[in-house]
This record gives sequence, C-alpha cells and structure tokens, in this order.
Amino acid sequence: KEKEREEMLKEKEEQLAKEREEILKKKEEELGEKAAAALKEAEEKQKELEEKLNIIKKEAGEELERKEEELGKKAEADAAALKEELEMTKQKAEELDKKAEELDKNNEQLKTTLADLERKAVEDAIDRANKAEANLLVAEQKIGELEADKVILGENIKELENQAKEMTGTIKMLQENYVDKMNE
Repeated sequence: KEKEREEMLKEKEEQLAKEREEILKKKEEELGEKAAAALKEAEEKQKELEEKLNIIKKEAGEELERKEEELGKKAEADAAALKEELEMTKQKAEELDKKAEELDKNNEQLKTTLADLERKAVEDAIDRANKAEANLLVAEQKIGELEADKVILGENIKELENQAKEMTGTIKMLQENYVDKMNE
C-alpha cells in the first residue's frame, strides 16, 4: 500500500510538473508574440516617421527653390524696368539738349525755360533712381526673410530627426526587453 501511494504521488507530481511546464511554455509563447507584435508596430511607426520626414524635407526644399526663383524673377524684372527707364531718361535728356541748342539760337528767354526743364528732368531722374534703390532694398529684405525661413525649416527637420532617433531608441529598448523575456 505504501509503495502504491508513493507511486501515485510520484505520478501526480510528474503530471503536475508537465502541466506547469506546458502552462509556462504557453505563457512564454504568448509573451513572445506580444513582444514581436509591439516590435513590428514600433518598426512600422519609425518607417512612417522617416517617410514623413523625407516628404517634409522635399517639400521644404521645393518651397525654398520656388520662393528664390520668384524673388530672382522679380529682381530681374525690376532691374530690366529700371534699365529701360534710365535709357528713356537718357534719350529724353539728349532730346532736351538738342532743343536747348535750337532755342538758344532763337531766344534767350526760351533758353532759361529750357534750363528749368532740364533741371526738372534731372530731379525726376534722381527721384526715379532713389525709388529704384528703395525697391532693391525691399528685394534684399525679402531675401533675408527667405534665409530666416530656411533656418526655421532646418530646425524643424532637426526636430523630426531627433524624434526619429528617439523612436529608434524605443525600438532598441523593446528589442532588448524581447530578448530578455525570451532568455527568461
């Protein structure tokens, strides 16, 4: 009887040990699956973040190029208009010189009137040149603003890169936890 009891106890212990082992195995598998799923999700999020970062970098570069091109075209147009205006002013001045010679031959009084007209033309030319210079200053200011925008975009890109680095750190931590759990 004693022997039978011992054998039964031994069998029950072995059965319990087997059941315990199976339960542990199942829990390890479940834990492994959960960790693998969390790891996969983190990797997908990192990939998504990197894609977004690349899109933002590309868009920022295109926007900057477009703004620089627009500014360049406007500066060229302003310079061309100024050149044309100066050429016209020069032609007008030449015409006024010729008229002055004719009027000088005919009448002293007309000569005085012509001198007034010449002075007015020079004043107008100076006024136009001052306005052109002011337009140039505005263009330079806009270029400065673009440079500032470029710096801000650079900072935003750095921030996104830092976020991507943090995500990489999180993934590494999850991988380490997964390995630790599997080793346990």
